[in-house]
Amino acid sequence: MKERLFTLAIMLILFLYLWGWSEICLGHTLNMQTLKDVSNYSKLISDDDGSYGSGLVLTLTLTLTNKHVCKTSDQLKVSGKTVTRKWLSKKFDLCIVEHSPRLKTITPEFTTILSSQQKVFVAGYPEPFMQLTTCTGIVLRFSITMQHSLGSITGILVSNKVRPGYSGSPAFNFRGQIIGLTTGRLNPSSFGILTPTKDILAFFKEIKFNWGKTP
Repeated sequence: MKERLFTLAIMLILFLYLWGWSEICLGHTLNMQTLKDVSNYSKLISDDDGSYGSGLVLTLTLTLTNKHVCKTSDQLKVSGKTVTRKWLSKKFDLCIVEHSPRLKTITPEFTTILSSQQKVFVAGYPEPFMQLTTCTGIVLRFSITMQHSLGSITGILVSNKVRPGYSGSPAFNFRGQIIGLTTGRLNPSSFGILTPTKDILAFFKEIKFNWGKTP
């Protein structure tokens, strides 16, 4: 009897472990056509000096990223496509770059709805390999302020462990909606800080960005 109970307990623990692991790895309720579609949203942004970051493709020729990724360079490329113009926010660590030729994309859906402990999925190009990488976490705080190279920034604190190169990478909920853009990290934990969707939408208004039209 004791051996049977022990076996059942082990099976239950194994089941719970595998269920939790599958939720982390597969997204459980992730509403994108598996992780392969992430490459249509997140792109590598590189500079001739060897620095790089990530970006969220908005349209065939426009990509959203952080201002600190693109501010100091005129030699940027998005997935190898040369950047021809850029629009920098006066208020937020955000920037839109225009590139040619066109990139394949899926029009992103933004949401401002957040809940505590909500699962978050980040996709970007961290060091050292500059390959599309994903990491999962949860919302820890709706608002946190930190000092940054461009000054003080306020954003959403998530438990996703971000590394250099993740700057500008999109953050999704598990419905596939954009909840923010990875902007920094809180040391020494490396927890990510996201520029929230409300600030992204405010930036779009700032530069008069409309879908399908250049600012």
